[in-house]
Amino acid sequence: MLARFGSSDFVQSMRQRGILVRDRSSDHGCEGCVRITLGPRAHTDRLLGHSRKLCKSSALRRSLQTMRKGSIQRKSKETNIQLSLTIEGRGHYQVSTGIRFFDHMLELFAHHGGFDLKLKARGDLDVDQHHTVEDVGIVLGQAFDKALGSKRGILRAGYFLMPMDETLGLVAVDFCGRTAATIDTKVRTRLVGDLQAELVYDFFEALRAEPGQMFTQKFCTDDPAITRSKRSSRHLRVPCVPPAGATRE
Repeated sequence: MLARFGSSDFVQSMRQRGILVRDRSSDHGCEGCVRITLGPRAHTDRLLGHSRKLCKSSALRRSLQTMRKGSIQRKSKETNIQLSLTIEGRGHYQVSTGIRFFDHMLELFAHHGGFDLKLKARGDLDVDQHHTVEDVGIVLGQAFDKALGSKRGILRAGYFLMPMDETLGLVAVDFCGRTAATIDTKVRTRLVGDLQAELVYDFFEALRAEPGQMFTQKFCTDDPAITRSKRSSRHLRVPCVPPAGATRE
């Protein structure tokens, strides 16, 4: 998040205490602003505590506690979805889609990204899972687009690597205003848990469309150095979503 303090002393004081802030005062339209990363609760509490000591202004507390949020409700012939997202959250989640492994992936997305996510989706699962998975991706993308607003003050691009036993997941995201997705997960089984494996691609295709982002996801499972690379399809699917969440920077 961005906050305007108008003094370089704030940045120096925070850094001396190991609190991550970045001086953005040289960016156009951001004079006197710092970028603050809100992470685990202990980190946020330290940030707020020290800020109160530095500044007596109630405007500071309001600025620090301002959170980027987005809530979306979408109803179609096939699905009914309610979703609320807080970017500067604590990794709390309540997720119910009717597809338990999909729930698990979204829970990991929130946990590793530090987002608060509340999601309830009901779809025509008696037909198949496609509408539910794709529409959740659409709504989640809309919530991010709403929460990010002008996207001012965030890094345009980010990436994250996540190892899980024999699998290495790589995700790169670019909020460039153009939409494209390259997804290579190496999964050849029909189901992972109760989730149709092919729909992970549809989920990310739908997710990237709304915020205007280019999305690249690859799993380095053909590297001969990773000797047990194809042992577990679950380990190819689970690392899909957490690193996407962890690119929140």
